[in-house]
Amino acid sequence: MTTPTPQNYPTLQGTDITVELVDKELWKQLYELGNEMVVTMAGRIPFPKLHMKIRGLNPNSYYKVALSFDRSDDKRY
Repeated sequence: MTTPTPQNYPTLQGTDITVELVDKELWKQLYELGNEMVVTMAGRIPFPKLHMKIRGLNPNSYYKVALSFDRSDDKRY
């Protein structure tokens, strides 16, 4: 079995699956303020929490959902 990488992840193109950010307005306000989120290797819980609605999945199937964080710059804080 091949280990998934961002290059070979399946996509949602051509499907009826949708992902919606529940607290979209809050996230928009934080973005406009320049909110910084500290995520550590120890696994600090981000604030605000990510709440998403995923629709269009087959209830008789199993799925894995992953979230990846990328550094926005090359600095170490």
